[in-house]
Amino acid sequence: MTTTSQIDSILENRKPIAAETGKTIGQLHAVSAALTNFQCFLPSVASRDIPENTKTQITALQIRLGTFINESIPARIRELGQLQRRFARETLNIGIVGNAGQGKSTFIQSLTNLTDKELPTSSGAKHCTGAPSVIMNDNRIFADVEFYSQTNFIKEIIAPFYSMLQLDNAPASLADFRKMLPTPDFGTDATKQTQFEYLKSLQDNIGLYETLIGRPKIKIEREQFREYIAKIDASGNPIYTWVAVRNVEIHCPFQGADVGAVSMCDTPGMGDFYSAADENLADSVGDNIDAVVMLKRSSMRVGVGDTNLYNLLSKAIPELDREDWSHFILNRDGSASVEEYRAELRDKNIATRRILDVDCRNADEVRKCFGTIIQDIAANQKTLDETLFAKRSENVKALAGELEKFITDANNALPKISDGGMSAAELDKYFAPIFKEFSDFLSLTESYRKNREKPDGELLKKINAIRDNVIKKIHDNLEAVTEKDYQVQTVPNFELEKVHELRLLIASAFDELDDIIEFDFDKLRSEVVSIFQEKGKLAAIWNTDNRQNKDYLLQLAEHWKPIDGSRDIVNAIQRFANALFSFRGNMLHRVREEINPIDQNDPDNFVVEQVSGNDDAAWQHAKKNLIGVSEGVVKSLAAALKEVCGEKNASLFGTIEQFTDGVLRTGGYEDCKQCWREFYDEYKTKIWAEKFKTLADDKELRRQLENGIADVERAVKELR
Repeated sequence: MTTTSQIDSILENRKPIAAETGKTIGQLHAVSAALTNFQCFLPSVASRDIPENTKTQITALQIRLGTFINESIPARIRELGQLQRRFARETLNIGIVGNAGQGKSTFIQSLTNLTDKELPTSSGAKHCTGAPSVIMNDNRIFADVEFYSQTNFIKEIIAPFYSMLQLDNAPASLADFRKMLPTPDFGTDATKQTQFEYLKSLQDNIGLYETLIGRPKIKIEREQFREYIAKIDASGNPIYTWVAVRNVEIHCPFQGADVGAVSMCDTPGMGDFYSAADENLADSVGDNIDAVVMLKRSSMRVGVGDTNLYNLLSKAIPELDREDWSHFILNRDGSASVEEYRAELRDKNIATRRILDVDCRNADEVRKCFGTIIQDIAANQKTLDETLFAKRSENVKALAGELEKFITDANNALPKISDGGMSAAELDKYFAPIFKEFSDFLSLTESYRKNREKPDGELLKKINAIRDNVIKKIHDNLEAVTEKDYQVQTVPNFELEKVHELRLLIASAFDELDDIIEFDFDKLRSEVVSIFQEKGKLAAIWNTDNRQNKDYLLQLAEHWKPIDGSRDIVNAIQRFANALFSFRGNMLHRVREEINPIDQNDPDNFVVEQVSGNDDAAWQHAKKNLIGVSEGVVKSLAAALKEVCGEKNASLFGTIEQFTDGVLRTGGYEDCKQCWREFYDEYKTKIWAEKFKTLADDKELRRQLENGIADVERAVKELR
């Protein structure tokens, strides 16, 4: 298998792991959200009247929650995010690291045929490379330049100086950074003085790079590379464009090696105060690099900078031994024995998979060396990926175990808030007088019983008023007829037309009675609702503002449904809420025959006299005949309605009596009373809200706590 195919296989095998890792990250976020929600309730629990030892346990839970939310879970998310990015990459990334001036850029030039025009080497100028870059093996030659946002620039470039130099009031924006810097006294500390001078130079030259910060990514051609990467131009003059550059992704072909989908990551030199590389290198390696090549001039002794760099690798990927994913290249400059140098590395405990020596200026040597390293990485990377994934998965499992223990401890530590808060005897003490009062009032149907066979006075007045009004309309209608109105009509046709008109007028006139009837039924419902709300103390169960009586009763029925054995009571309340009596539905059919004298469809009872002739006397006689018959029909209908209007009162009585039986006597009075007792027990914290406010709060808090712990438990199970 070629190196290229090995690398392709590694990248393909990583894809499902990246997807699985992303899923776990989502689960960790869900756990964090559930814990944060649960955390909101603990102060309320601690404020309750509970034993001191319980408060101590709750405080301990809060501390552990803070650790989970602010430390443990974010750490696992960062680890897995790093892992997901690693496994989602389209290339195998090789980091070229080392102190400034060791030949990193020369090594890359030899491999890629890039020159000082694009990727400058130190050539005696210290710290020539400014912006970090990724060089990707590609047949094309171009680069994508990513700039810092203002927030990231302040956080990643400027703030580290303030931290290292212990300066107060780190800037929050570029405008803040423009302000005058403090003038601290570093005494004889030359390092800090140098760092401060670099920081001051960034401030003094902000106008040279400020406009680039926050710009979107751009694509540049080969001749523009140096402008965005280097700290000096071709003439050795300082430039500051690179300060705004977060990363440059260079595409160019690698020469003379079977490397496939490989990228090299070139980082600014260690000890480069401009970019605080010493502080950021570990994060950069962990996020972007699969394997590391440390590069060092053989003429320079192994020193503190080398051991510091080697130690940073442990921070980058602590789960892997540095020896398993790092290589060492000695840039042979003829000043020292390579074998002696290898011995010196062993003495400093710097162990890598391979130590190779190469003259970085010799392209053939570099390409051969790089090919050897890539072959070794390709053969070993699958094992490293599996090890890293397994260890970080173990970290997540360990966290899940800690969370499960937390759930157990939380369930044991939280106080068991009482569900009832009162004994049965105490409930009876409050319930019994209320039930007696509202049941007595509901039983007061005597007034409806007395009036059930009596016509309703208001209804009689309405019938008389409608009768008189209809008779007047009949007179006005017929008396207004003139000779001009019937010049082309005969008297018989006129009579037939008017009969239809008058019958419709009379039949529909009494529809107005429904206004009174509907009002009386709603008045009855209103009386019952008032008894429930005032005597039964049920006004507090739910908000009744602007609620119609019917709606209130239907809502009351809904509140009854959770009570065992409540079906008959629920039905009784719903029937009462929907009870209806109307003129057309309950009265008209009883008196409809009174209209028959002017109903041509009923020839046996039709009494309108057919007038012959067509002179004025005939017309006057016809009008008088129609007035007389119609007026008689109206009076007969009104009289008949008075006979049956007592049925409305009978219906009211029947409705309230049926309702009272349903809600007070279903299953027998005592059984029904027990059912009401259970209803009051269910809603006692609202009915006696003032007395049981604490109980209501505790019950709701307990529900929230139980739901909160259950949410955490579900999220943790998903994590497992």
